Amino acid sequence: MKRSLLFVLLAGIAGFLVVQWLHSHGWFDDWEQLGNDWRFRSANATWQPQASVAEHNDTWVSNQNACRVVIVALDEDVEWPLDEARWQRLHEQLHLWGAAAVGVDLALDAETVEALAAGIVAHDEEDEAQHFSVMQRLQNLPVVLAQRPYRALEAQEVELAPEAPLLWAAGDVVAERDGVVRRATLEQEGTPAFAYKLAELTERDAAEQWRDSRSRDNALLAYVGPPEAIPRVSLSDVLAGELPEEVLTRYGVRDAGQLLGNRAVLLGATSPGLHLGPAGAEAVWGVRTPYYDSREARRFIAARRGLDDASHVRAAQTRMPAIEVHANAVQMFTESPSEVLLQSASTEHNGALLVATCLVMVLGVAFLPPLFSFLVLVALGVGLYVGTTSMLVEQRIFYSMLGPMLGATITFAFGTLASYVVERRERRYITQMFSKYLSPQVVKQMAASKEPPKLGGENRELTLLFSDLQGFTGWSERLGPERLLELLNEYLGAMTDVIFKHQGTLDKFMGDAVMA
Repeated sequence: MKRSLLFVLLAGIAGFLVVQWLHSHGWFDDWEQLGNDWRFRSANATWQPQASVAEHNDTWVSNQNACRVVIVALDEDVEWPLDEARWQRLHEQLHLWGAAAVGVDLALDAETVEALAAGIVAHDEEDEAQHFSVMQRLQNLPVVLAQRPYRALEAQEVELAPEAPLLWAAGDVVAERDGVVRRATLEQEGTPAFAYKLAELTERDAAEQWRDSRSRDNALLAYVGPPEAIPRVSLSDVLAGELPEEVLTRYGVRDAGQLLGNRAVLLGATSPGLHLGPAGAEAVWGVRTPYYDSREARRFIAARRGLDDASHVRAAQTRMPAIEVHANAVQMFTESPSEVLLQSASTEHNGALLVATCLVMVLGVAFLPPLFSFLVLVALGVGLYVGTTSMLVEQRIFYSMLGPMLGATITFAFGTLASYVVERRERRYITQMFSKYLSPQVVKQMAASKEPPKLGGENRELTLLFSDLQGFTGWSERLGPERLLELLNEYLGAMTDVIFKHQGTLDKFMGDAVMA
């Protein structure tokens, strides 16, 4: 094995070990997450409702999967909290339109809960207390709360049976270390999660499949698109009992029953100006998702709002209301895990991909000139992006891209540097050894061939030249040593120049004789 190849191979091993060490210490986990977000946005087709509803009698559909969730957004036209009559009207209207379940993710702050529990606010004077009694009487439409007012319910002697119309689930929106919400869970500390409970009431079969899935405890959230991709209607329109024509047209439906029928309806705040929820979330008006501050989100929101220029959409507007994060989780849990479950590739598979990229780069650096080996590095980067994105689209698996690319880059850098140092030393050695006997062109050819001298020699057809000066013995007797040496230097120098000019090899000087 040539020494340069050995050093390049060592560079490849170094690249592999460095990346593994960085992975084990979490040095670029955040960058890996950002890369996954980028590929997810590239691979994920945002919902675009069908323009025609003639072919769909009772199911509003998207490009691939049926929509199973609708947001009823609290707007500024409705005074909060609702009184008993409006709560009654809301539930009756949603039941009339065929909603499967209602999820309420509006603030029930600690002060209100404590006040209710302590009896400071009389039952018949507090709207939220009436809210509980109203929902308890509505047996036809299950309601799930995102926050449980423990003692307030106990004070009213309300029992929360598993199939009661008034249910409670854990509704926290949990962000990862970089502040982005990427995961959803089926339960929190033994309590069904808010989104999962609504999915269970809406599409029980699919929800049961999630309980058996491998990612049930910490599933990657398959967002259907940027903010506002989930269908929204305003609370004031629902209370009025009629949805505007432009809303029906936007979602490609004929009437409100077709939009809300057999779907989970989530009631929450979507406007930054309404500080009413979500329960348990730090960011009241919006959280960061993989679409935060992205070109895809800006374009989608601009199109939704009829803006000509997406640059007018500010970064803050690409935050997603927590109620819509819950809605995305509900949608995911109402679909089969085999269709929407996102997974991260195993450590073994990512390791194999890292080894493969480092090996390809080793071969490229060892056998190709630096420019071409750099092109190999570029091709590896393109291939990793295309390949990992394809795996995400086809199999919904996130393979590491940053790790293998970093390993290939380290291999290229260290391998190219090592090859350069080794080759330079070998060329200097060959040049110094043979420059006295060979023409510069031949020395360059030997150095460029990257082949070490063969001490055993090799068979070649050669032309031998023997040349000497006629009468040299007589001259040497007549001339003094200084003059004789001067003539010999001039003659042998001229002969050497001619030999080297014709790429000859000077074998030896024998007095006035030359062998070449």
